[in-house]
Amino acid sequence: MAIFEELGISATILIDGKPAKEYDNHKEDPKYREGNADAAFQSKYIEVVDAAAFKLCFTMRRSKKKFPWLWKDGKHCVTFVAAVDGQITQEETLVSGEQGRKLVWRGYTAGLKDHPEGEGIVVLKDFKFQAVTLVEDTDRERVAKDKVRSETMGVINVSVFRSVRTGEEGLRESTSRVTEPNFSVAEKALNGRAISHATGFGDSHVLPTDDSRTAILEYPDHLPFAVFIFRFRSRKALMQECIIPRDPEPTYINGIEFIDLTQED
Repeated sequence: MAIFEELGISATILIDGKPAKEYDNHKEDPKYREGNADAAFQSKYIEVVDAAAFKLCFTMRRSKKKFPWLWKDGKHCVTFVAAVDGQITQEETLVSGEQGRKLVWRGYTAGLKDHPEGEGIVVLKDFKFQAVTLVEDTDRERVAKDKVRSETMGVINVSVFRSVRTGEEGLRESTSRVTEPNFSVAEKALNGRAISHATGFGDSHVLPTDDSRTAILEYPDHLPFAVFIFRFRSRKALMQECIIPRDPEPTYINGIEFIDLTQED
């Protein structure tokens, strides 16, 4: 779990309902630090497998001392904005004065809310990890396009804002950022970087009417006060990035792998 103890705020990736294994990113992260220098910042790697469903879990510990503006009225909130692969953006307004005396507030983002045109409903498309296919394509235009696209592929950026609820809107027509994700990338565009997965969609569910309405929010500070970065990779890709140690090479004795030797051998 990525957590800011001083703020009492956390963000976790749940894979098939269980917290993902996290690894600290000890490298510089200028892309996501730029413009957010005053925000609390954490950067993690997580290990993933093909086709696994995932959701984002956010928590915040109630503290009038740390967040006095939450108690001004029922309009002041804390909003977690999740950008997945640089294309899918979802908001979860987790905290407001309307949520009573809960010690810890908790919220989830499990997928992309889609508004099919003309159907008058909202559908939630579950998130899942989808393997990326590398292709040998040297076309300059394709490589340049994939280079830009791959910079945010396999990245979940969670920014936490102070927000004010100014209204509420009902069903809208389709506003999905991504309809047909492209999981093919020109290998030359990666320049040696290890990208293994992107975000796809699994099952779809029609949401209840109460979950289909969207709050209209303003962000008075304009910038987040906390940022979580999660990069998701396969085990092999984590080894290539030197995030985890490589598996040791097997030892052979007389042509037999050492771990397979019995006492008689």
